[in-house]
Amino acid sequence: MRGAARARALTRRCARRPWSSTMMTSTSTRSTASAAWTWRRRGRWMCLNERHRTHRTHDGWTPEDARTTDRARAGRFVKCASRMMSSAAVSAMEEERTEHLILVDGLSFVFRAYYGWNARGSGEGLTNASGEDTSVLYSYAHTICSLLEMRPTHLAVCMDAKGKTFRHEMFVDYKANRPPTPEPLLEVIPKVEQLVRDMGVPVLRLSGVEADDIIGTVSRRASDAGFRVSICSPDKDFYQLLGPRTSMLKPNKSNKGDPFVPFTEEDFRAMHNHVIEPAQFIDYLALVGDSSDNIPGVEGVGPKTALALLGEYGTIDAALANASKVKGKRARESLLSEKGAASAALSRKLVEIRQNLTVPSLNEPLLPLESLAVRPPSDGGVAGTRAFEHYELATVLDRWKRVAQV
Repeated sequence: MRGAARARALTRRCARRPWSSTMMTSTSTRSTASAAWTWRRRGRWMCLNERHRTHRTHDGWTPEDARTTDRARAGRFVKCASRMMSSAAVSAMEEERTEHLILVDGLSFVFRAYYGWNARGSGEGLTNASGEDTSVLYSYAHTICSLLEMRPTHLAVCMDAKGKTFRHEMFVDYKANRPPTPEPLLEVIPKVEQLVRDMGVPVLRLSGVEADDIIGTVSRRASDAGFRVSICSPDKDFYQLLGPRTSMLKPNKSNKGDPFVPFTEEDFRAMHNHVIEPAQFIDYLALVGDSSDNIPGVEGVGPKTALALLGEYGTIDAALANASKVKGKRARESLLSEKGAASAALSRKLVEIRQNLTVPSLNEPLLPLESLAVRPPSDGGVAGTRAFEHYELATVLDRWKRVAQV
């Protein structure tokens, strides 16, 4: 960031130099308030410093000639300075002027808040005068405030649809290993969604579609439009979406420091020993499976084998085509079998996040992207204030009013 700051200061100083058109006049000699033209080179007078107070045209030059020449010099100077800047400084400057969209994996933070308050089964938390449990609402609202404090230009919370999705149609046992959602948690989800809306943040939900696919589609549209995109989630499935303009914000496991930790495509490469790229993570999961979603994967293929296969062959199809060359007997036999190949193909379809949803109703709630722009609540904060007062969350209300400019 220091490099970016120096570059900005340099640019500001350039703008104040006397090659500005306001410094030139139609007279041959005139006193000015800032700088002097004190050095003659090839018949031209150039400004060197601000100690003298006289400038003049020379050898028949007109003020307009001087303006044109000095603007060109200024342009070359700034270009030269920009070449001297580090790539990190340039990147930092670009980030400052790029629209930034944060997409929140909404349900993951509901579960995180619920089980955070009930980690030891105590069930003790916050309640209002009516006896309503407000613990999850308290934590969730603080999460939204933390994101707003990052000053994104666009923000949305994406929620899973109720019931089964197209993945359940492909694989009846998809997520079948998960325990039933506790009833108190089911009751609080609608309250969370409404509170987020009252805070002025859009909530995106689409029938028959998981939040992952909404995030995948919107993030792709935004990055293609030049946005910087941050996916706020602890879910490793989103690794496949990482790219030059797309990163993740993972919840900080520590109670100290920032609430979120950035995770970029470079972090992904380092995590996987620089063997695979984010786009290959789909094939990686298809090979190793995912117990959290009950993705079968290929029997006998673990993380090390999957990395070795993708590092050597690039794709799961190429790995299957060269299965006879795999050293491990169990993995080789699984990859050569019809069952193993079918399981790999099914697993790949299950783990791939859709980035091109074409459901007709998608355009209305999610697009255009400008509908996700962060702005003060249209009602002046009336709904949000009423909700926070009802749930008796005074500290969150004060924080929200500051960050939402209510």
